[in-house]
Amino acid sequence: MPERFADGRHEAFAAGLAAMGLELVARPERADVLVTWNRHRPDVQRAALACTARGGRVVVCEEAYTRRLVEGAHFAMALDGHNGAGRWFPDGPERWRRLGVTLAPWTRRGRHVLVCASRGLGAPELRQPAGWAEDLCRRLERLTRRPIRLRRHPGKGCGQEPLERDLEGAWAVVVWGSNAATQALVAGIPVFFEGPAIITAGAAERGITGIEMPARPPRQPVFERLAWAQWRLDEIARGDPYRHLLTRCQ
Repeated sequence: MPERFADGRHEAFAAGLAAMGLELVARPERADVLVTWNRHRPDVQRAALACTARGGRVVVCEEAYTRRLVEGAHFAMALDGHNGAGRWFPDGPERWRRLGVTLAPWTRRGRHVLVCASRGLGAPELRQPAGWAEDLCRRLERLTRRPIRLRRHPGKGCGQEPLERDLEGAWAVVVWGSNAATQALVAGIPVFFEGPAIITAGAAERGITGIEMPARPPRQPVFERLAWAQWRLDEIARGDPYRHLLTRCQ
């Protein structure tokens, strides 16, 4: 289960499991359904692999992708992984519509390329490598004459402008897998990524070779799919995401 937080999320996650008729156990090696907050800790990774090996299901939770864009507590939930690396069941456009987020038209102006570094946490196969951001900046300098602005992850304790300020006047955003990509795409700014997975794949482009000629693909289907990978706190307490993930995803 996710560790305890002051906002009541732990209680909601536990209530949802109980609503599904699942008994809570303290030892993860006995779990048929393992609910975890990310998979970056070695002990959690071992428990998740063991659960999967014996036919169990692993639900990976994290902060919501739209947490800076909508009111109310939402949390990302998917089977096996996070940020596009997991499995979930998209079930139509209404869920995204209910969030009330408007996608701004694609920008076709802008000057600087914004590099948004991740914290460097996550499952070993997904986390941003050490030194990636600095290496990326050097590679971008060979592809474009635009100014390159590096934004460190705010969790690194560095004082900086809000993300909205750094996005102003941006030509494009480049990430490994940072959720800054979601906010940039909503604002109509092209996004490129280099990690193995990202929740906005399809709207964000893999690789940086197209930095001067972004494709600007349709975003609506991507965000309609994203909406099914996160849930409100009251939905979690009712067991809705567990019911959805454990019965709809094979």
